[in-house]
Amino acid sequence: MAVIIWHGSTKEYNKWDVLLNNNIIIRGKVLNIKKSLNHGFGVILLELDSTNLKEFSGRTTSDDIIYPYKIKDGRAELYIPIPYELAKGDKVVVYSNERKGQGYDGDTPSKEKTFSIYMISDNSLNYVRENTDLK
Repeated sequence: MAVIIWHGSTKEYNKWDVLLNNNIIIRGKVLNIKKSLNHGFGVILLELDSTNLKEFSGRTTSDDIIYPYKIKDGRAELYIPIPYELAKGDKVVVYSNERKGQGYDGDTPSKEKTFSIYMISDNSLNYVRENTDLK
């Protein structure tokens, strides 16, 4: 029975995960980090250095799942489990198609600041709604 449930939930997750194949690249400097008590999940506010989209709402056709990023007015937010070493002032690059991001120590990529991105739902979604700066 557990295998059937896991298989079904994996199919549902994969249906949404494919939306990350949207060629979005975000480069920015960390302005603020808000971290929850839910496995280090949080909201990172970035001042954009560059991106290939001027605006991105982060919404989907469902009310219970969103993208792990939003872009608005020269800023971006990331909704991710925050790497322990990531700090205010760090540079970050996100590659949606690869489902990953990279934090930097100066101009050098930091292994400790690497993170994954995935579609956001459940308890994490409520945290994003309560802690977003990009309304």
